[in-house]
Amino acid sequence: MALVSWKTARITRQGLALLERGEWLTDEVMTFWLEYFSTAAPPDGLGQPQDVLVMDPVLGNLIVFEEDPEDLKDLIDSLELTQKRLIVVPVPDRQDKGGRGKYEGVHWALLALARDGEELRGSYYDSMGTGNLHTAQLLAAKLAPKTEVRVAPAGKQQNACDCGVFALLFAEALCRDKDPKDVTQAQAEAARKHMASHIWRLAKP
Repeated sequence: MALVSWKTARITRQGLALLERGEWLTDEVMTFWLEYFSTAAPPDGLGQPQDVLVMDPVLGNLIVFEEDPEDLKDLIDSLELTQKRLIVVPVPDRQDKGGRGKYEGVHWALLALARDGEELRGSYYDSMGTGNLHTAQLLAAKLAPKTEVRVAPAGKQQNACDCGVFALLFAEALCRDKDPKDVTQAQAEAARKHMASHIWRLAKP
């Protein structure tokens, strides 16, 4: 049962518990917070700008593994990518389509596509290595064929569980015209508390 619903996303008490220190974030948490961040009014959120796409990681994963050309075209056409100056999407290391709320991988990273004239240029941000780079390249190739994805400088986690939080902070940094390389472990720990307090606030009648 959902604790909070926001737009099309929802989060349960079990999902909220994953914001405690030492827990891995699932699709449920990532999707809920990205929906909130991208649509909530400033200064907390972006206010849903028309030229920025903060993509649901479940949709990104579906695009990576979609093999039917017509279904893939329908998915991508719905995103109106030609109108976007920036696209950010967390990239998991899952090896199949999976299902919402059932992330079973061990790592999150971030793919960003930024418009440079008529072209989109890809950047890969990872708080620990480059383990999800191949998946990010596959996604970029589906969204913008022939796009190269470079490994960009990014802040590094100091534990084995904060990759999802870092991916969310990288996305926020890019959307706010800041540099993901400046994201720190202290910010990740503070972000967990910040997200949890906001969700509890939304849950209050």
